[in-house]
This record gives sequence, C-alpha cells and structure tokens, in this order.
Amino acid sequence: MRPLRSAFGALAHVRDARAFHPKGILADGIVTALGRGLLPEEPTEVRARLSKGAGVPQGFRDVLGLAVRVPLETGQWDLTFSTVGPFGRVVPFPSSGWCDRPFSSLMPYRVDGRPRWLLAQAARGQPDVDASLRAARRLVRGGGFELVIAEASATDVPRPIALLRLHTVCADAALPAFDPILNHPPGVTLYPGWLAKAREMAYLGSREGRS
Repeated sequence: MRPLRSAFGALAHVRDARAFHPKGILADGIVTALGRGLLPEEPTEVRARLSKGAGVPQGFRDVLGLAVRVPLETGQWDLTFSTVGPFGRVVPFPSSGWCDRPFSSLMPYRVDGRPRWLLAQAARGQPDVDASLRAARRLVRGGGFELVIAEASATDVPRPIALLRLHTVCADAALPAFDPILNHPPGVTLYPGWLAKAREMAYLGSREGRS
C-alpha cells in the first residue's frame, strides 16, 4: 500500500490541495432522520462540502462530491459520496449538474453483518444547474440545497432514511478533513476491509502531501 500512499501524496503536493476533490465549498446544514436508524433521530446541525473530483473548471462535467460530517454521541461520522451513473453505485461517473445524477458512498458499510450502501439524491423541485461551484453556491443560498439520503443493499430498492438541507455557504478550507475511514460509528465500517485500507492510505498520502 506504500506506493498508493506516495502517489496520492505526490499528487496533493503538486496541486497544493487535496489529491482528489481539490476544489469545493463548505456549507452548514441540517440532517433530519425519517425514522429510527443509523442517523440521529433529532434534527442535527452538520458541516458539509460540495466538491469537484478532478477540479475541472467552471461548469464542465466532473465527478461531483458530497461530504457530510454528522456529530454523534460516540464521536463524528464522515459520510462521503460521489456521483454515479449507468455502471452502478460502485463506479464514480461525471455529472453535468448538481441535481443531475445520484451520489453514492461507492463502498458499502457493514451494518449488522450486511453490506449497506448510502446514497443521496437531489430532492424534487431543485433547480436545474450545471456542475460549477458557482452553481452550488446559488443552490445553497437560493433557499437551500435539499437532498434525500437513502440506504440500500446490493439488490434492494433504495429506502429513504433522512433529509439533508444545506442552508449556509462557508469559505472552503483544508479543515475539516472529511475521512470516512477514521470517523464512523462503532460497529459501522466500510467494506471490504482491504479496500478500506487502500482508501486509508490514499487519504493519509493526500494529507501528507498538503502538509
């Protein structure tokens, strides 16, 4: 795994930014669970980041990212999502706009011994905007960017579990450094373990390259 760590470190160093999803905006929001489950039952203030995976300019297609830090009684849970397309929920796919394609955790979480993917999709009625960060800011400032968070197994129809509303734009910053490998509830881990370890090395290399 050392070559992977070094590669991500070198890329972050050259960019002087995150290896992937280097450009983004931070936003404050509220997540509201739709029942008892993985997320807090009460409406909870969260910090989120909307980002472009490759960092291509303006509104050109890119793999779009959504990261959400949810405070829990046991610590914090960093949820990270990327847009996906016709190849399923495990393969990142470029999107032409923030409301165009669903977001996926890409890797499933092992919950009660079963793999469960977390998904996010722009709620109905959201404006049709391009993939630029300027458009993301407009979404958040123009009444809030609303998304439905769902969970699903490999074969299930996604089941909505929460609503996420991003309402306030903040300046982008190196912190918080969203890390789903380090920050998760007890007993809820990304699966499979070998791929989680590879992602851990990638995140570590990216942080080292920026330091």
